[in-house]
Amino acid sequence: MSPLGALFHTEVGPLNRIIHIWPYDDLQHRTRVRSQPIPNWPPMTQEFIVEMESKMVIAASFCPPFTPRQYGNLYEIRTHTMQPGVTQ
Repeated sequence: MSPLGALFHTEVGPLNRIIHIWPYDDLQHRTRVRSQPIPNWPPMTQEFIVEMESKMVIAASFCPPFTPRQYGNLYEIRTHTMQPGVTQ
């Protein structure tokens, strides 16, 4: 099983957007975890989903590890697309 690394929802910008982050050690770990049945997962929310997108990303080297911790109540998520090998 893989613990939930982060869960965000929007209050400004595109409304009603939810972002789940599930950390895995590597692709084999993801495959192994996702092949195990989990009771009542995924939840029956299909009727509420208008659009769904899945992305697999590698965290930047400066990203802190996804470990259990307590944060405050305000976060900002930014999405940057970088081309491989391009420096600025």
